[in-house]
Amino acid sequence: MENIYYLIITWIGAAIMLGVGIYDYKYRTKPVKYGISNSTSDRKITDVKAYNKAHGKLWYIYSAFLWLGGIFEYFFPEFSIFFFILYSTVGVGASVWYVRKIEEKYIVYSIKDRCDAGTN
Repeated sequence: MENIYYLIITWIGAAIMLGVGIYDYKYRTKPVKYGISNSTSDRKITDVKAYNKAHGKLWYIYSAFLWLGGIFEYFFPEFSIFFFILYSTVGVGASVWYVRKIEEKYIVYSIKDRCDAGTN
């Protein structure tokens, strides 16, 4: 019975992430500011709608892992820590990589940004 509480909490988090993903994917008109990305206010985004859709997909993927993680923990509670560790390490690294790919594709950096980063 204790496992049902973890399932409910996990699914609430997954529903919130899914809601953010749907909002970013379908309804957001201003550029998304994701936690690990640079501020987009001073950079030119080539296609705001596609940029936001790409971020929405990231939230969908996170949500899917939480939906699965809740089920996994409910049926196999002794192995749920491995899923959590995998999600926390590989998931965070994959999100950093994915956000950088989004930025490379949709953000045009100014010369000042490139000089500040050490690339000319």
